[in-house]
Amino acid sequence: AFQIVRNSHHWADNYNHEIYLSESFIKKFEKDIVTLQMPQGSLIICNTHVIHRAEPLDNKNYVRKTLLFQVDEVGDDLENVGHG
Repeated sequence: AFQIVRNSHHWADNYNHEIYLSESFIKKFEKDIVTLQMPQGSLIICNTHVIHRAEPLDNKNYVRKTLLFQVDEVGDDLENVGHG
């Protein structure tokens, strides 16, 4: 399942130092975690500025496949080119 922290795109940049979400971080926002259960082959399109992760699994035989891409606007303003 895919998990997001509700409305975190408004404040996630305050936590840029968090590469992997620690359990203490998760506990802090536990009430705002939304789990999206979807059938195999589902497609998720989202604002990746929202704090997100795959729901942790205990099954070591499960294989999760992810295809990531981004669309950037390229123009004359080189300071604002790229992700973010």
